[in-house]
Amino acid sequence: MDGDGRIFAGCNMENASFPLGTCAEAVALGAMVAAGGRTCTHVLVIGGTGELTPCGGCRQRIAELCEADCIVYSLAADGSALSEWTMGELLPHAFKLGT
Repeated sequence: MDGDGRIFAGCNMENASFPLGTCAEAVALGAMVAAGGRTCTHVLVIGGTGELTPCGGCRQRIAELCEADCIVYSLAADGSALSEWTMGELLPHAFKLGT
């Protein structure tokens, strides 16, 4: 969700030529930026089983487009596990341009 309350969806885009696949988080963030969004306030990751977190690359992508208090939720595909963190907890020393 961006600062204007708009929701953007993404899905993993697998590719037979590893590592050219794209994570769902990157697709959703790209859709947000393409629509003029500048800051994400909440991220929801759904899939798999148990606790799921964004990969390191996506943590950095999210960190560059949010504040440290951005909430990242994780939900298992079967609805059995819901977790929540701030982006600052997931990537406490994120590199940001201009800082």
